[in-house]
Amino acid sequence: MEQFNIQDILSFTNLRKQYSLLNNVIHQYDTTQIIKLKKTLLLDLFNSCFDESLLIGGQVLQKLLTKLYNELGKEDKKNVELFNQRLQQFVSIFVDDYIESVKQNQNNYNLNYAQQINRILADVKIECIQYIIDHIIQNDQNFYQHKHKVWAIASLLKFAKLEQQISVTEQGIIYKNGTILNLDIQIIQKWMYNIDRAIQFEALQIFTLNSKKAAKPTQIELDSIILFIQHVIKTSYPNFKKNYLQKLKFFFERIRASFQKDLKLLESGKSKDTTPIQPIIKFTQQILDILYSQLIPECCYEVSSPCLEILKMIYMYLGTPEKLEPKKGEFYDKTLFLLNYCLEQAYGNTKVEQLIIQCSSNWESSRTLAYEILLLLPNEIQFFSEQKAKQLYQIATSQIGNPIIKFYESGSLLLSLLLKKYANILYPTQNPEIEFLNYLVNELQQKFNTFKQVFSNDIVQLQQTLIHGYISTFWIILQRNNIHQLQDKEQLKLFFIKLLELLKDIIEFATQVSSENVCTWIIDDKSTQQLPYQVDCRGHFYQTEFVQNVQKILQGNTLIESLDDQTTDQGSENILVVSFFLITRESGVFFQELAKVIDQMNDNLIPNDLLKRITYQFFHALLNIKHLGSIDRIAQGLYELCKTMGVSKNPQLPGLVNELIDKLVEAFDQNQLKNVFRRSAGLPHLVCCLLRSCQGKDKQTEKVVKILLKFARDGQLEMRIHALNVIRKLFMEAWLRQDLDQFIQEAYMLAIDGFSYDDWSVRNSSLMLFSALASRTLGKNTQNVEQIAQKLTLIEFFNKSPQLVQYFQNKIKDYNDEQLYPSLYPIALLLSRLAPMEGKFIRKVYTEIQKQDLFEQKQLDQLLPSLINCLKNKNYLGRVILSKAILPFLSFQQITSYVVELLKELIDSKTIKRNHNNAHGILLLCHQLIKDYYNIKRETLDQYEDNQIEQLKQSENTLIQEIHNKRFIICEIKCPPVLSVYYQVLNIIIKNNKQEDCVLFQECYQITKNMIEEQHFNQQTFKIQQDMGNSLLRKKQISFLVKLDHLNKSHLYLEQLIKNQVQKYIQQKDLLEIDDLEVLQQLYKQYNTILKKNNKVEDSNIEIAQLTYQLLEVIETPYFSQCLKQCLKFLLIISKLTKLNHNEIILDQINKRFINDSGIMKNLIKLYGYVMLQKQEFLDQFLKMCELYSHSNNIDDLRIAVIKSICIAMPNLINLNTLRLSLIYLRLLQDELPEIRNKMSKQICIHLLNNKNKNSTELYNNEYLLHNYYQLIVSKQITKENQVEIINILITQLMDSEYYMIKRQNHQSKRIFQYEKSNKYISELKGRKLAYDFLVYCVNNKILDQELVIKELNEYEIRNQNTALMEYKLSENQIINYINNLTDRDDFIYENMCRLTIFEELQAKFNSNYKQYELYHKYNVKRVEFSFQQFD
Repeated sequence: MEQFNIQDILSFTNLRKQYSLLNNVIHQYDTTQIIKLKKTLLLDLFNSCFDESLLIGGQVLQKLLTKLYNELGKEDKKNVELFNQRLQQFVSIFVDDYIESVKQNQNNYNLNYAQQINRILADVKIECIQYIIDHIIQNDQNFYQHKHKVWAIASLLKFAKLEQQISVTEQGIIYKNGTILNLDIQIIQKWMYNIDRAIQFEALQIFTLNSKKAAKPTQIELDSIILFIQHVIKTSYPNFKKNYLQKLKFFFERIRASFQKDLKLLESGKSKDTTPIQPIIKFTQQILDILYSQLIPECCYEVSSPCLEILKMIYMYLGTPEKLEPKKGEFYDKTLFLLNYCLEQAYGNTKVEQLIIQCSSNWESSRTLAYEILLLLPNEIQFFSEQKAKQLYQIATSQIGNPIIKFYESGSLLLSLLLKKYANILYPTQNPEIEFLNYLVNELQQKFNTFKQVFSNDIVQLQQTLIHGYISTFWIILQRNNIHQLQDKEQLKLFFIKLLELLKDIIEFATQVSSENVCTWIIDDKSTQQLPYQVDCRGHFYQTEFVQNVQKILQGNTLIESLDDQTTDQGSENILVVSFFLITRESGVFFQELAKVIDQMNDNLIPNDLLKRITYQFFHALLNIKHLGSIDRIAQGLYELCKTMGVSKNPQLPGLVNELIDKLVEAFDQNQLKNVFRRSAGLPHLVCCLLRSCQGKDKQTEKVVKILLKFARDGQLEMRIHALNVIRKLFMEAWLRQDLDQFIQEAYMLAIDGFSYDDWSVRNSSLMLFSALASRTLGKNTQNVEQIAQKLTLIEFFNKSPQLVQYFQNKIKDYNDEQLYPSLYPIALLLSRLAPMEGKFIRKVYTEIQKQDLFEQKQLDQLLPSLINCLKNKNYLGRVILSKAILPFLSFQQITSYVVELLKELIDSKTIKRNHNNAHGILLLCHQLIKDYYNIKRETLDQYEDNQIEQLKQSENTLIQEIHNKRFIICEIKCPPVLSVYYQVLNIIIKNNKQEDCVLFQECYQITKNMIEEQHFNQQTFKIQQDMGNSLLRKKQISFLVKLDHLNKSHLYLEQLIKNQVQKYIQQKDLLEIDDLEVLQQLYKQYNTILKKNNKVEDSNIEIAQLTYQLLEVIETPYFSQCLKQCLKFLLIISKLTKLNHNEIILDQINKRFINDSGIMKNLIKLYGYVMLQKQEFLDQFLKMCELYSHSNNIDDLRIAVIKSICIAMPNLINLNTLRLSLIYLRLLQDELPEIRNKMSKQICIHLLNNKNKNSTELYNNEYLLHNYYQLIVSKQITKENQVEIINILITQLMDSEYYMIKRQNHQSKRIFQYEKSNKYISELKGRKLAYDFLVYCVNNKILDQELVIKELNEYEIRNQNTALMEYKLSENQIINYINNLTDRDDFIYENMCRLTIFEELQAKFNSNYKQYELYHKYNVKRVEFSFQQFD
């Protein structure tokens, strides 16, 4: 092995190599000598901890720091002063490099890597963490304005807390040695609602972490958790939510463990002193109040999910009615803490009602969480009286007949809850659970009997007999209620038999109706089967009264449009389709759960014969149903059943799967599978789940695949398609990976042969098989060079499939231009996904064990020339595909020399003119190889030494010279595609080289410039010709000229081209209708790219901007839209660099013409910001524009553009009045898109709270700003003159619900799959509550005039009395129905009751003469809905 000295090692450019060698020899050298030789070594090593590819750097850093510390002298901990001085000296050596590394890695800062560095520092000397933190704070009093320093301190403090080096108290953070950190604890609390989630999470951990589970939390920790739950838990980032929930769970576990002794003494009566637990009583009450105050009926997912997760933790740790073990080894002891000390907050009637309402949430996870919390409630609580239980039972049984998923799942969950906890109240008999279940089965039987009779002719009765909700109920009961453990086994057995017989009949009926061909192969023992309806030869029903609906079912359309309240044809069709789809879907889930129950049963409760018949019925269903959602669930259910029976001790069951496989094989042999469904519907799933669950999987798989390959090759058309689809599915299954390796070659041949088949259905199935094979053998198709190392090389691929070498050779030889679907294309696509032959950036091709290839090298040598010969293909796309297939035949070092040899084939213009296709193919290949070469080089340059880099440079120079030698193509060849691709070759060279390397191209530059001026710019127009190659050629020519100019640091010619074109269109605007406007678009695009990199403005830029405005004035054609986007981008770039006089009249004209083009409008909105910056009189128009485009009905880009426009105009807006923007700010702080919320928060902090530093940690998250908006911003701007304006802002925020208006517009009719975009994040009630509190506060403190408030309220009512805003005058029946129905609360009534409560409460507070609405008091509306009680 070659030996290197330390100086040589530190000079290596390949860092991996440098660190690996340094790691071996570092112990031989003095650290000061090492650092002197390379002053940036420590910084580089810290940076390596942020780079996954340089993890060896962390090991070197630890060794180096350890050696540095030891070289400072012998450690003496008894001499505290000397020990501390030594630590300070040690820290001073590396701390600046540590901080700089965090700063340099802000964009890819990852807390895991920060923890890696902290762990290294702790392993060297854990006490040094204190001095790093002190150094940052002492050396920069404004450290909190620099995000990277806050990151460093937060991550170090978190680490120190975990390692018990600090404790958090009311006095502050105290180090282990007794020193107090010179940092206010309130600053760290503020970090929890910072705009940066990384800082939020680190700050939370500083308060929650403690390695001792029994350590009692301090008051400051409890207060901090309350702040976090109040301001931070509402998030759209699932990983962030998952992380903070883990920490909160640990914190509640710590509370329970630390107060366990006190609680036991109190609950046993041995102590009556509650003083020790008062802190957690108050803490728990506050948390429960905060969480329940946010759980309004239709609260958004980002609120309901974390609130319910935290509530579940609280009930699990502090309110379990009995000892629980939800997971193996995880126990929760019984406690009465919540019952004794938080009764109203945890178990009050309104709280239980809120949980029941959440069982009907739009979101499945929220429904499940609410159900799980209800299970934790003790039976003694007042809410679940006999009357309430019966009322809930009635609601639940009505809901499971509802076609909307969220309602029938809600009903199922409630029935499961009632069965588990309150069956004895509903059925006070000896076996209440069995009675409960039998009643449900009988109900299902009755409804099914009616359903069969009415489904095709009585839509009204059909709506009353929908049965899929019952099936859902039974699988939820099986999953959650452990009914197989009931005492009376005989009764339980009868229940299971009755239920399963009924479900088998239901699935059979649903299968017959849902399948496209009802007369398909029947697999029962019966030779014939009487069908309930008359069908034609394809299985379609003959004409009946309900033929449209039946046709809808047969189409298998499960994309539901809507369910109208009226019984229209559209609504009835939807109900029918969905009911049959959901019956089969829910049945699949039921049998998954049944299989798990069978596995747990000690008694044989279900007869073997019944299990067999159910399995056969599922088998039959998979062959006939075409709904993909049903197929997936049924296949999983069949798999679970078969797997369970396969391991059964009963000798009759394990052989059933093999029996089914034999029947399937027989069906293939006898050509019995007549269905032609899309992708063979359930057949591939059926084969997969049977093979996966059978005994002797290897032998059965081999047998079945051989039969499938036989039919895919020689079978009749229908059988061939089925076989191809099944093979595709098998190759997609990971569990069959090794079993199918032997068939990959034959499968590839089948797929490639099928591509040339005359029938489109075979071609389609073959291509899908080809795609599955490519994904299986080659992995994902990626252009990322870092992942090329994971790809196969050509030799590795052919060693796995040696027969394909000769097969590919034969197919390529057979290729001719006349083939419509040549096999050459899939072969080329496959080859294009392989890695280059060899190269330093990939692993070695040959291993020591593999010495000989499984194919002859000469076969491989013949492939490349054959492929090159096909480049003369007449098909343009074919040449493009082939150009990407050559790279795998070359090593990285061969690429440039091979391109040179290719170019030499283009001897002169006569050679090219003889075959333009061949020349185009060769140049395309050259372009693709050069592009790949530079991509690989760019990613792997750090692995080469200087002499190797020099060799590469020489080969590149040879290549550039050869490309220059082909310049005759520009002068002598007129074929646009050949010219275009030659310019592409020039452009890729210019892009990847410096000016001195491209000097040779100056001649090409001059020739091209002359060509453009002669052929195009001296002509009157760029009229689009029939040959579209001319348009592409012009773009490539312009790109070449601009790129070479830019390399020479000049763009004068580009400016001249733009001026010429723009002036021509200004003078002759009719040319805009007939010209190729892509030329002007390309010119502006290139110009914009250059200007973005410049920091100064020249006179020519201003001149072009003025010409651009003149051009915009004359445009009328919609074809100008793409070019217009580039024009507006150009004006924006210039506006950022200098003051430009904008013409709002022209912008308004564009607004009117292109209002529906969001790409144009987002740039236009930003330009309006610059107009507002210059003209104060533009304020009203600007505010209307912001209000219009900040609305959530607009796309995300437009709402972001509004924020940027406000930011641009802010210097002028502050001088005018920011109050008028308040409603826009409040709207955008609650936007559905987290990026918009964060942008709005940042702009408010920077411009309105004067936190000028964009990296400052004084940038708060949207929830904190929303909570404090009125105090931080509005209250400071109240004057006598603007009181009316402020009152109207508050009234609008209270009464105008944008969220409700959107729901009203978008959901006139209910949807089956009910997931609402507008319900994702917005929480209007929170904004209303804040406005309400601020208005009351201002009146009570004489900040706003009370009489003025009353006047504006009355005027608002008069102004809106005939509009939707004041529809709250509800009828008595509406209010009564709302009060009595807990789970299906009507949004319209909820919204109006909310407005009614707010309006009546404000009038009662401020207006003693106001006569209140009588129904408001009669039904105590404020108490009807828990969320209204906060308006008090």
